[in-house]
Amino acid sequence: MMKRLLTIATMVLLFPLQVGALDNPALNTNLARDWAIQARGGYGWLSDNGLDLEGFSLGVSGGYRLYEDLFAKLDVEYSDFSWAGEERARYLPLSAGLEYGIDLTPIVPYVGLSAGPLFRAVDSNDWKTKWFWQLAGGLDGIITPDFAVGIEARYHGDLENFSQNSLYVTLAVKTIYRF
Repeated sequence: MMKRLLTIATMVLLFPLQVGALDNPALNTNLARDWAIQARGGYGWLSDNGLDLEGFSLGVSGGYRLYEDLFAKLDVEYSDFSWAGEERARYLPLSAGLEYGIDLTPIVPYVGLSAGPLFRAVDSNDWKTKWFWQLAGGLDGIITPDFAVGIEARYHGDLENFSQNSLYVTLAVKTIYRF
């Protein structure tokens, strides 16, 4: 059900690209803006210590253009997973990293790599901290020089123990404002 909602939301958000934004030469300046903020919401999957969980994910980030299509980013995300309807796990990763986009106006594919602390509570309010790395990728659709929408996938891995990487994946739709 959640996959269908994400698919429909993505189609609705990207619809303006099909209705005339493709012919607008002014859109070429979108990645030339120095600052960017974004908000996203989506669905996540977690497989950790034999537990398979699903839940929602919300995040915000900010970034600054370092060089042409290379951005430095700070990111915070909140994910709430549950299983068996009773137990739950909450993840709060904070990260800093780099993102590289290829301007194929009006579509911008990108990939990013970041790392930081991950605050985690499983079935309690006892939050524990571990270090993680994150690989992100997606497509942004430029609507105006200042505004874009997109879809994104993120994979989170454990920096402290590579041999026991828990699988933590999120898929989201997002909005981006550049200034």
